Amino acid sequence: MTAAVTDVFTAFLLIGVVLVLAKLIRRHVHVFRRLILPASVIGGVVALFIGPQVWGQLATTFDGSAFLTEGLILPSVQQVWSQLPVLAISAAVAASFH
Repeated sequence: MTAAVTDVFTAFLLIGVVLVLAKLIRRHVHVFRRLILPASVIGGVVALFIGPQVWGQLATTFDGSAFLTEGLILPSVQQVWSQLPVLAISAAVAASFH
């Protein structure tokens, strides 16, 4: 299944928003700075919490309806994100042989 251009744009936009949010969290929570925890790790945890693994499970447990059972991240964005590691690894390997 191919992703539409708007899905890809939304996926990258959400990555940017999560990373900016993680940078702000890192700036204001001194424990993260003291642990030298990068913003990308904090952003990954934030994305995990707003995704179907945590938010969706909590919505299903407490609400029981189908509202927000996929979390705050759309399934089309999740599909684009699932294809990104292959592209990133290919680009890294191609750049290492140049």
